[in-house]
Amino acid sequence: MPNVDTLTRMYLSHNDRFAELFNTFVFKGEHVVNQDALRAEIPIEEVYNPEKRKSVKKDRDLLKVLNMVTDGELNYLLLGVENQLGIHYAMPVRTMIYDSLQYGQQIQKRTAAQESSSFKSGNEFLSGFGREQKLIPVITLVVYWGKGKWDGPLSLKEMFEPTFLNRYSDCIQDYRLNLLDLNDVPDSVMDKLETDLKKVLYFRKYSDDKEKLKELIRTEHSMYRCVARDAAFLMRELTNAGFEIPEGDTVDMCKAIAAMIQEKADEVKAEVETRAREEIARAKKEAANAKKETAEAKAKTLRSAFQMMSKYDQTLSQDEICRMVADNFQTTVDEVRQAIAS
Repeated sequence: MPNVDTLTRMYLSHNDRFAELFNTFVFKGEHVVNQDALRAEIPIEEVYNPEKRKSVKKDRDLLKVLNMVTDGELNYLLLGVENQLGIHYAMPVRTMIYDSLQYGQQIQKRTAAQESSSFKSGNEFLSGFGREQKLIPVITLVVYWGKGKWDGPLSLKEMFEPTFLNRYSDCIQDYRLNLLDLNDVPDSVMDKLETDLKKVLYFRKYSDDKEKLKELIRTEHSMYRCVARDAAFLMRELTNAGFEIPEGDTVDMCKAIAAMIQEKADEVKAEVETRAREEIARAKKEAANAKKETAEAKAKTLRSAFQMMSKYDQTLSQDEICRMVADNFQTTVDEVRQAIAS
C-alpha cells in the first residue's frame, strides 16, 4: 500500500481535481484552469552550474503547464502542488527554491535553444536572455493535509527577527506562501466543489465526529455510495480508518462509514468500561485505606487508655487493665492486647 504522500500526489495528479483545487482555492472561484488545457510536466527542478560542473536539483510533488488564451493570445502558467502532512517551518524558503530553480531552468532552456546570433546585444548574449523575452509564471500551492492547525510561517519575512525586520523591512524582499490549510475550509466552500474532492475533504474533516458521519450518510447518501477507488484509499489512510476496500473501480463508502461509526462506538464503550473499572478499583482502595486509618486510630486510642490506667493504678495486672479498657470502649480484650502490642 502506498504511503499517504504518494496517495495525495497520485490523487491530485488527475486534471479534474487539480483544476478544481486551483480554481477554488487559488483563484477564489474564478474558472481560470481548464482541465483539458493542463499538461503534466516532469516535477523536477534542475539547473546546471557550469562553474561547479554539477546540477542543483529538487523534486516537486506535482507540476503542470496550463495553456490559456488571454486577450486573444496564447499564454502559459506553470502550476505546482506540494502536499504536506506535517508542518514545515521553512516552507516559504522551500517553495522559493522550487520556483527559483524553475525560473532558472526556463532561462537555461531558452539559452540552449537560441542561436547566439539572434541576440540583439552583448548584454543579451551575456544574460542568455533577451530584453523582450518573458518568463512563464510559476504558482506553487502548498496543500496541508494534517489535523493540527498550521502554525508555521506564511512568508519569508515571518522567518526573520522582528526587530531587524521592522528596521529594514523596505530593503528585504519577501516571498509569500500559497497555503491551503484544509482545517480552515468551511462547509460552504466544500459544498461548491464538483469533483470527488468534496467527498474526500468532508470525510477528512469529520472523520472523528460520529454524529457528523451519521449525518453525511443520511444527507449525502448518494454521494458516498460510489467513490473512486483512489479516493477511498486516500480517505482511509488520511484518517487511519480500518475499513476494508473491496475490488472494483468504485467503493460504497456508506458501508465503510457505518463500520467506522460502529467501531468508534465500540471504542467509546470500551473506554467507558475501562474507566468504570478504574473508578471502582480506586473507590475500593480508598475505602480500604479509610478502614485501615480508622483501625489505626482506634488502636492508638486503646493504647493511650491502657497507658493512662497503668499509671493511675499500678496494682492492677495487665489482664485486669485490658478488661477495664475493653469494657469502657465496648471492644474485646484481644483487640486491646493487639493495640498495645502494635
